[in-house]
Amino acid sequence: EEARKTQNTLINAAKSEGLEEGKKLGVQERNIEVAKNLLKLQMKISDIVKATGLSEKEVNALNADK
Repeated sequence: EEARKTQNTLINAAKSEGLEEGKKLGVQERNIEVAKNLLKLQMKISDIVKATGLSEKEVNALNADK
Protein backbone atom coordinates (compact mmCIF):
# COMPACT_ATOMS: atom_id res chain seq x y z
CA GLU A 1 0.00 0.00 0.00
CA GLU A 2 2.77 2.45 0.92
CA ALA A 3 4.71 1.58 -2.23
CA ARG A 4 1.61 2.24 -4.33
CA LYS A 5 1.10 5.64 -2.69
CA THR A 6 4.71 6.52 -3.39
CA GLN A 7 4.38 5.37 -6.99
CA ASN A 8 1.21 7.43 -7.47
CA THR A 9 2.89 10.47 -5.96
CA LEU A 10 5.82 10.12 -8.35
CA ILE A 11 3.50 9.64 -11.34
CA ASN A 12 1.46 12.71 -10.43
CA ALA A 13 4.61 14.78 -9.99
CA ALA A 14 5.88 13.65 -13.41
CA LYS A 15 2.54 14.51 -15.02
CA SER A 16 2.55 17.97 -13.47
CA GLU A 17 6.12 18.55 -14.59
CA GLY A 18 5.27 17.44 -18.13
CA LEU A 19 2.22 19.70 -18.30
CA GLU A 20 4.22 22.68 -17.05
CA GLU A 21 6.95 22.04 -19.62
CA GLY A 22 4.34 21.81 -22.37
CA LYS A 23 2.83 25.13 -21.35
CA LYS A 24 6.24 26.80 -21.41
CA LEU A 25 6.95 25.45 -24.88
CA GLY A 26 3.57 26.65 -26.10
CA VAL A 27 4.16 30.14 -24.78
CA GLN A 28 7.63 30.21 -26.35
CA GLU A 29 6.26 29.12 -29.72
CA ARG A 30 3.56 31.80 -29.54
CA ASN A 31 6.12 34.47 -28.68
CA ILE A 32 8.17 33.45 -31.71
CA GLU A 33 5.13 33.72 -33.98
CA VAL A 34 4.29 37.16 -32.56
CA ALA A 35 7.89 38.28 -33.06
CA LYS A 36 7.84 37.10 -36.69
CA ASN A 37 4.66 39.08 -37.31
CA LEU A 38 6.10 42.18 -35.67
CA LEU A 39 9.24 41.87 -37.80
CA LYS A 40 7.05 41.79 -40.89
CA LEU A 41 5.49 45.04 -39.68
CA GLN A 42 9.04 46.45 -39.42
CA MET A 43 8.81 47.06 -35.68
CA LYS A 44 12.08 47.87 -33.94
CA ILE A 45 13.87 44.86 -32.51
CA SER A 46 14.13 46.48 -29.07
CA ASP A 47 10.33 46.85 -28.99
CA ILE A 48 9.83 43.24 -30.09
CA VAL A 49 12.10 42.11 -27.26
CA LYS A 50 9.99 44.07 -24.79
CA ALA A 51 6.70 42.81 -26.23
CA THR A 52 7.59 39.12 -26.43
CA GLY A 53 10.17 38.50 -23.73
CA LEU A 54 12.48 36.93 -26.31
CA SER A 55 16.13 37.89 -26.20
CA GLU A 56 17.61 40.29 -28.73
CA LYS A 57 19.69 37.39 -30.05
CA GLU A 58 16.56 35.29 -30.61
CA VAL A 59 14.77 38.11 -32.42
CA ASN A 60 17.81 38.82 -34.58
CA ALA A 61 17.96 35.14 -35.52
CA LEU A 62 14.31 35.26 -36.58
CA ASN A 63 15.05 38.41 -38.55
CA ALA A 64 17.93 36.69 -40.36
CA ASP A 65 15.65 33.76 -41.29
CA LYS A 66 13.06 35.85 -43.11
